[in-house]
Amino acid sequence: MKYLKNLFVLFIATCLSAVSLTAQTRLPSILSDNMCLQQLTEVKIWGWDNPGQPISVEPSWTEPEKTETDNKGNWLVTIKTPEAGGPHKIKINGSSEQVISNVLMGEVWVCSGQSNMDRQLGLRPGQMPLVNF
Repeated sequence: MKYLKNLFVLFIATCLSAVSLTAQTRLPSILSDNMCLQQLTEVKIWGWDNPGQPISVEPSWTEPEKTETDNKGNWLVTIKTPEAGGPHKIKINGSSEQVISNVLMGEVWVCSGQSNMDRQLGLRPGQMPLVNF
């Protein structure tokens, strides 16, 4: 009987430690080191943590934004971006700390199409291209 009681206590302790290990501030994979954000606009930074957890998002270029997770553990803040430049950091504090490093600001373009997108248009002979694909 004492063996079962000790086994039960060990089981409960293991479950509680596993719950505390999963309690951390998490970010989506799109928010990561070496990312580029659109300059002079507002961007959304979001993630997950424990329900009711205070969250602080501290960009290196402006004042921190604070929020709290909802009852499902979701959180979201909107921050203004500076002019083109960098590198910057974004520190997120919740139940754990996450730091996004080497964040650059600039013009973000998404291009898709066919093979003719590789062609450089409008260049005079001997003129260097601005962008090389």
